Amino acid sequence: MKSIELQKTPHTPYVYCDAEQGVIKIIGRSLPEDSNQFYSPILEWLNSFEETASPSLDVKLYLDYFNTSSAKSLFSIMTSLNEMLLKGKNIVINWHYDSDDDDMKDLGQEHADLFPNLIQLVEEYE
Repeated sequence: MKSIELQKTPHTPYVYCDAEQGVIKIIGRSLPEDSNQFYSPILEWLNSFEETASPSLDVKLYLDYFNTSSAKSLFSIMTSLNEMLLKGKNIVINWHYDSDDDDMKDLGQEHADLFPNLIQLVEEYE
């Protein structure tokens, strides 16, 4: 299974998906003009990952900010990951946020409430 690596731009986060390592990283700001187009390769990768024998996936989100359309795409990713979790894969999302960023902490908590067995909040100190 091929890895995905998308470099960070002023409007899109760095993305890295690797099935061998069992990791997804999404780092930065997410403000793409077309979030469906930007995030569709990740959703396709997840569909392929679901068919593999790999038992686990560690997702690391380090988002500074994301817009409404990105929120919808991220929710789709989380829904897909939650379905895999319910089917027996070991999936965890670590939602990293800066200790002084209450907005990202609150958004992480809202998502953790929606997906309680999937998302863990990780406070980062500078």
